[in-house]
Amino acid sequence: MSYPRPRRLPRAVLKAVEAVERVHIGQPLEYASVIDRRGRLLATRSGDVRRVELAGLEGHLANTTVTHNHPTGYGFSRDDLLFAVRHDLCELRAVGRLDGKEVLYRLQRPRSGWPTITDVQWQDAYARAWQGAQDQPAHLEAHRTMERVAERLGLRYSRIVRG
Repeated sequence: MSYPRPRRLPRAVLKAVEAVERVHIGQPLEYASVIDRRGRLLATRSGDVRRVELAGLEGHLANTTVTHNHPTGYGFSRDDLLFAVRHDLCELRAVGRLDGKEVLYRLQRPRSGWPTITDVQWQDAYARAWQGAQDQPAHLEAHRTMERVAERLGLRYSRIVRG
């Protein structure tokens, strides 16, 4: 797969992100935190097993880094991708545990900005990529799908497994 990898985050942002990820990673419910470009924690919200809402923050998410946990350890969903684009995030991150290892997924806005395509086109790109990933074990489907979407659309994406 050929797609750009995410750039390094500014030190203050990385420090704040890693601090909340250490708390979120082992939780049985989804939690999300919003960090601004100076490394300030703007908000943390809790959700249920499958999702977390950031209602009320919609006008404050542009140019932020949003990190959340996936209790299953699985990668980004189509809704995660659309959320990052719709709110013009600098970066969307997800952390979890999978097979006893920590996993970090990163999706970062390209230097030129998110590609300007409709929600239907995003959904189509995601659906086509997902079709080619179904031969993988369940936990790899989302990762392989995002790799294909990243390659197709020039998005900055990575998956890091630790431990």
